[in-house]
Amino acid sequence: MKNLLHKFLKNKSAVTWTIVGSILFLGLLLRTLNLNNNMIFAYDQARDAQRVYAMIHSHNLKIVGPETDIPGVFNGPLLYYFLLPLDFISNFNPNVVALGFILVNLTGVFFLYSLGTTLFKNKYIGYIAAFLWTISYAQANFARFISNASPMSIASLIYFWGFAKYYFDNKKWGLIAAAIGYAIAVQMNFYLVYLIIFFPLFEVMYQTKKRAYRWYTYAVATGAVLLSSFLIAELKFKFSATQAMLAYFERQTTASTVMENVERYIARIADAWHYSFFSFNLFIGVLIGIGIISTAIALHKSKKPIVFLLIWCFSTLPLFGFHSGVLNGTVINSSIFPAFTLMYAAGIYAIWQQRNYRIIAVGILVVFFISNLQLMAKERFASTKLFALQPLTYKVEKDLVDYTYQASNKKPFSICAVSNPLFINTLWSQLYMTYGKQQYRYTPTWAGQKQFLNVSYLPYDINHEKIRYLILEPMGGIPEFAKKVTIYVEDKHSKLIEEKQFGDLIVQKRQLLEPGEEPKSSQTLTPYEIGDVIRVSTGEPRYSCYVNY
Repeated sequence: MKNLLHKFLKNKSAVTWTIVGSILFLGLLLRTLNLNNNMIFAYDQARDAQRVYAMIHSHNLKIVGPETDIPGVFNGPLLYYFLLPLDFISNFNPNVVALGFILVNLTGVFFLYSLGTTLFKNKYIGYIAAFLWTISYAQANFARFISNASPMSIASLIYFWGFAKYYFDNKKWGLIAAAIGYAIAVQMNFYLVYLIIFFPLFEVMYQTKKRAYRWYTYAVATGAVLLSSFLIAELKFKFSATQAMLAYFERQTTASTVMENVERYIARIADAWHYSFFSFNLFIGVLIGIGIISTAIALHKSKKPIVFLLIWCFSTLPLFGFHSGVLNGTVINSSIFPAFTLMYAAGIYAIWQQRNYRIIAVGILVVFFISNLQLMAKERFASTKLFALQPLTYKVEKDLVDYTYQASNKKPFSICAVSNPLFINTLWSQLYMTYGKQQYRYTPTWAGQKQFLNVSYLPYDINHEKIRYLILEPMGGIPEFAKKVTIYVEDKHSKLIEEKQFGDLIVQKRQLLEPGEEPKSSQTLTPYEIGDVIRVSTGEPRYSCYVNY
């Protein structure tokens, strides 16, 4: 037994793969615990699934991807082509799709280990970085988020990994890897186009003795091919995205003050540290982060890799000179999570090298692990909080859909919804067309507004089914009066039978009034509120669920 152990320890490759494999297994465990149906499935996820459904069943191939927060500018279509095989083989089961994203996220373990050995020539920094990535609560959220935001961290990681392989290991193919990473990043979220500025910067800083111009050509060609969908879309839609971008930059003259932008930037950096390293106290977590990064800067003899990482860490700063919704959420940190992970790893290893302080290095890793674990445990390892702008999970939606079928005794019924966005049935159309139809062999009719923005897979309620379910989504992002107005108008046409709550969703089972039957209000409204409701419903007829198509 001792001889076998001795041989194993002498086999450095086996030891490395055992450690990396163990870290990988831990990451897979933390990301798949309580995965079943516990993933966000809101409008964006339904919209993307609906478009993939059209690609499969109508052969409607896409040359643009999901919308950005700049009207007229779209991300690339790569997300849809990634989703397509996952949705096809799983029959649109979000659990399988989420598992696909989790596996992509876990590749960060390999890239971070490789970066540690490439930049610092030290496998232990690689191990620590891989471990920190694995236990990160933020990355657990990214991993099971069915969205273009999910792979952004990995794409930017591949981009900088390619540069590191080229400038620090003299691997010429690193330029092609960087081009692939860049193209994937921009395809997934167009705002990452800014990453291109780091290529000329690194060229100046880390000039090689003999530039590999042939490989530069290969890299440019690779990037151009992978990003060609943007050019095709611009030609087809008459440069609409270019015009939208020009209009966007014109509007930036009303930018907020410098201090407001700096405060917002610091808040986002603090969030990144809080949700990946130390979550017990934000202020103390920032101090710990500054201390670890300062240690890495002070104690590592070679400054080239430290400078490389520092540039990467603070690469998003110029973006905060602009107005964009992406600056207000966790997504903005997607491109810098790997850089801070490596900086923390370098700092912790520097502490370990000081023999008298090794217990501190171990203690930091233990505290970080407990910090992330308690965040996950608070959510019972669902890991959806960071992206739960609309707290809708597939689990509660399935429960609601099951209730509507079962409470109708599997007979025909209609649905209507106070949805987010308002008057758009994309989420419920997709849920009933996939899960509902698979389980119960038929779909309800849609009793709400005519659909124009996206395709509706539910037939309109032309015959006015006697049983109707009014679904009320969480109010976040929905005007406060929307629920009151819709119920007030619906009370004129149907009576409330029962009301059920599923998580943050409320559903009312209703029955259409018989001719001559007196309407009854199911709400307690003041005369002032009634007057306000009548005014709103008169001006906006789409609040009615009793539509004559």
